[in-house]
Amino acid sequence: MGTRIVRHLRLRGSDEAVVRHIALRLEDALRTASLPEAGGRVVLVRRLALGRIPRDAAPQTLALSLERHLAALVAGCLPAGNQNADAAPAVYFRDTLEAHAELALRLLAGAPVDAWFWPLAVPAWQRGMPVAEALRRLAYSLAARPEAPVALPLWAAALVRAGHGEQLVVALGTDDVPPLARAAGIHRATPTDETPAAAPPPAAGSAGQPKPQSRATPASARRPVDARRRLLQALLAAAGATPTDTHTPAPPVAPPLQAHLTDDAPGATRTPPASSPPAHSPSPATAGVRPGPARPSPQGPGHPGPLSPHSRPSPLSQPASQARLGLDEQAPPAARPAIEPTPPSAWTFDGIATSAGGLLFLLPVLARLGYPGWLAAQPAWARADLPRQVFAEVLARLSLAADDPAWLLAKRAWPAIPPRHFVAPTAWHSQLASGTGPLRLGHSETTHILWDASGRLPLGAWQGPCPRPLQPARQQAIPTTDSPADSIVALATRAWLTACRRWLRRHAGIGIADLVQRPAELAATPTHLDLFFTLAQADLRLRRPGLDLDPGWLPWFGRVVSFHYRPGRGP
Repeated sequence: MGTRIVRHLRLRGSDEAVVRHIALRLEDALRTASLPEAGGRVVLVRRLALGRIPRDAAPQTLALSLERHLAALVAGCLPAGNQNADAAPAVYFRDTLEAHAELALRLLAGAPVDAWFWPLAVPAWQRGMPVAEALRRLAYSLAARPEAPVALPLWAAALVRAGHGEQLVVALGTDDVPPLARAAGIHRATPTDETPAAAPPPAAGSAGQPKPQSRATPASARRPVDARRRLLQALLAAAGATPTDTHTPAPPVAPPLQAHLTDDAPGATRTPPASSPPAHSPSPATAGVRPGPARPSPQGPGHPGPLSPHSRPSPLSQPASQARLGLDEQAPPAARPAIEPTPPSAWTFDGIATSAGGLLFLLPVLARLGYPGWLAAQPAWARADLPRQVFAEVLARLSLAADDPAWLLAKRAWPAIPPRHFVAPTAWHSQLASGTGPLRLGHSETTHILWDASGRLPLGAWQGPCPRPLQPARQQAIPTTDSPADSIVALATRAWLTACRRWLRRHAGIGIADLVQRPAELAATPTHLDLFFTLAQADLRLRRPGLDLDPGWLPWFGRVVSFHYRPGRGP
């Protein structure tokens, strides 16, 4: 269930005790009402009149009343970018990122922002606020979100793409760079020709409250200007975009989680935050505000969708291996569906039908296998994006149709400079390894591979000297026949897929095919992935180990992931 907020509640009764009593029951009703699932969308309801409420009305009765009145608004709900949105009883944004991007673009273009829903969509913004201060507050508002490592770069890229990069640089100050960089997961190294800022960085968790400060001018010292521009360069690199009006050369475009804040800081890589609280998908919020005149949007939707680092899977960058035990030889189809789940007019639009709705259930499995900690200990593997590599292997093995939207979640492009060694989590040796006898040591051209006793689970692979964590196991392993000539990335992908298969069999009693092949509807934005199932699809094999619980924000996957179960609806 997403967050439900009532901005203004107006009750009128015979005495104050009755009003307080009804208010408490309405609060309970709002928590328990089965409102239309909105996924990651931000839905704003202008006004909801419940009529006369009996003094002894139970919370269940009030919940049913809320459901009926909100259901009546679905047909009139419009996208916020619609020219008639100001007169609509309810509007929605695809996600929080779209609301912030659309508002920023309107402010920079001088377009009217007097519609009733803007202060509700972006509470950090206030009417009459100077544009520069508004941009700062919007940046800090996104920085306070769990999905800030993805949303903040895409928001900045949308502004630059519209030609407002210089305005964003001028709006920020030197003191804004450290908190925004930390929120975006960028580690900043101070160049040798600059001195650190005099003021200490704000404490953790203070990114959501910008402090008033003086603005830097073109005549300012080199330090403020360079720091702000480097921040924008790093944000653009993280979004997979290039600058157009920042008056500075563009750095090499890096994939997500690998941006730089300096031109020559090899150690200042952008890494995912250690942990973030799960994000809750917003649901309808009711409010009573004054109506405003309907104004068309000159900018149109401000959502920077195509700039999403994973909006489309990359094509296969190298041929599939000649022999992969346990996997089909079929390569993923070249054709891919376009990710543009544009809704018609109702916030209950869910997405595109897929026959591989259980693919994202592998994310909790990867977490149980220790992938987040493993990636934090070996950040060189961030570029390989192994979860999406695993998805691609699974979909190829299942021979999924080329036009299925599940392919949008997969990736088959190898990094330009792959890691030179793979070391599986230590716990695998005792918890996942199978077979009898010692470990096996195989070779494939220039690669050494350490297998478990069954010869099916790679526990390590390396080119050149053996990594220190694998040396004791290597000394005890026995030589085996030559292994398939897979790359290090392919071997790591196979290792994680085999680990997922064994974990599922031992802890959930289900195979990967049964887990993945289930119909659902997939709704995707640059920051959110929502899967919609029917109540009849609830599976105890998944519920017992908690695989169908909402993962929320996953820093190592770059999305807020949510699973929804609803009655009587399905693909």
